Amino acid sequence: MKSVIKCDSCPNKTRIPYKRSKSKKFICLLIMMFVLCAGDLQPLQFPAKIQRNIIVLQPDNLPVTHVDTLFVSQQVIEQPEFSDPEDSTTIVISKYDDIFRKYSRKIGWDWRLLAALVFHESSFRPTVRSSVGAYGLMQLMPSTLEFLGIDSTATPDRHIEAGVDFLKYLDTMFIPYIPEKDERIKFILASYNIGPGHVLDARRLAKKYGKNDGIWNNNVDSFLIHKSKPKFYTDPNVRHGKCYGKETFAFVKHVTEQFEYYKNMEPKH
Repeated sequence: MKSVIKCDSCPNKTRIPYKRSKSKKFICLLIMMFVLCAGDLQPLQFPAKIQRNIIVLQPDNLPVTHVDTLFVSQQVIEQPEFSDPEDSTTIVISKYDDIFRKYSRKIGWDWRLLAALVFHESSFRPTVRSSVGAYGLMQLMPSTLEFLGIDSTATPDRHIEAGVDFLKYLDTMFIPYIPEKDERIKFILASYNIGPGHVLDARRLAKKYGKNDGIWNNNVDSFLIHKSKPKFYTDPNVRHGKCYGKETFAFVKHVTEQFEYYKNMEPKH
């Protein structure tokens, strides 16, 4: 029996090409995105409707040295390209597999992990809209789509590229603290789901209470869940307030389990 997941939606609509603005307004917004809170290597808080899916892009005319400076000496580390395991190119997960393969290399991920994330975000439905307005395969918020100069008519390719840009930004944020890649991926997934500020809060709480702030399972994940309780979200170490971490805990668990399922799928011959 072959394990194949098919996408049931592919609208034929006129699409607007994705373009990165080079206007002064765009550059100012970009720089503001990189500004870090004093004493804490994390992005500034943005309104809830935009915080979850802020995408940090480097315009063509911004040298890498400027990015390094804006990250306050955090080194921007290039990710090695991922080589597809034997037979993985013959596995069929969705109609977007080639796009996943293309952009997963930007962050050094197995393309099946990116597919697992998209499956749990949108079930591979390019036009799905959540109750809070997140749209598309990567479930990007309208304010983020507008910031990027794309909208609901942009191609799935462009939506996936934008989501991967955010994942790469999160990877760069966590590399100095969690060098082990497989462990770091759990923090990236959690941050993509709930926002990096809440995950950083949970790391501080874990450290305060004697847990390992560089381990997700049974350490940081527990304190992300605890952030719904006054004792924890009013703690002086918490800088981003209350959150409901149970959904994010489940998201990380389900995405990683889906990835394992995809890795065990039989190739299509």
